Amino acid sequence: MESKVDNEITELLRYYAEDVHGMKLSESQVKVTISSEISESQVEVIINEMKQKVDQSSYHLDSNRVSHLVQDPDEHSLLRYATPVDKHSSDPYAAEEHDVTEKFKAAELRKLACKRNAMKLYPGAARTPVGSLNGSLSSLSAHQLGSTAITAALERAKVLPEKVSEVLVGQILTAAQGQNPARQAAMLSGIPKEVPSTSINMLCGSGLRTVAMGYQSILVGDADVVVAAGQESMSQ
Repeated sequence: MESKVDNEITELLRYYAEDVHGMKLSESQVKVTISSEISESQVEVIINEMKQKVDQSSYHLDSNRVSHLVQDPDEHSLLRYATPVDKHSSDPYAAEEHDVTEKFKAAELRKLACKRNAMKLYPGAARTPVGSLNGSLSSLSAHQLGSTAITAALERAKVLPEKVSEVLVGQILTAAQGQNPARQAAMLSGIPKEVPSTSINMLCGSGLRTVAMGYQSILVGDADVVVAAGQESMSQ
């Protein structure tokens, strides 16, 4: 049992070295070289904690905490990424046994961590001209202006509208603009009606909030392609 746990820790350290820190290590070099980022004492703490827990109550992997494996090398105790499972719970899923030696394999940690921290970026920013109050663009509603920018952004990113997973649009002044201006802009852009659209009102931070929320949706695996936008018509 100790050998198996040690091997899993070694694989995890190799992942830190090769995928996170760009080091190419041999089997014998792993614990020595990685000590520049993770101290030898920290390595021993991980191994000891794993050994202590391996025969105790079942654990399941909490994917919300796995991202710390890559984001913060100092916060890498595997026990931080596990939640105790109550075998006597009425919840049938909680009652399932999850052996720690199976669920904490380095391969599974690598898969989850990479999914959360490596994403493909489709750079496709676009904007409309900025007009003056009651000026040349005053006849256009906010969602018409928004759809123009969204359409152009998708074209520049070479992303088909049907590939969009979610649309997030910031808009402050929505009175007399109809229901869910974000959805109106999405529909005018050719994005399928099945794609959810959300209007965000956080005053001047609305557009930036859509970018943050879009990133979070991709990070947790809820979406693959997100349109994050802001639209406004002061004239209307």
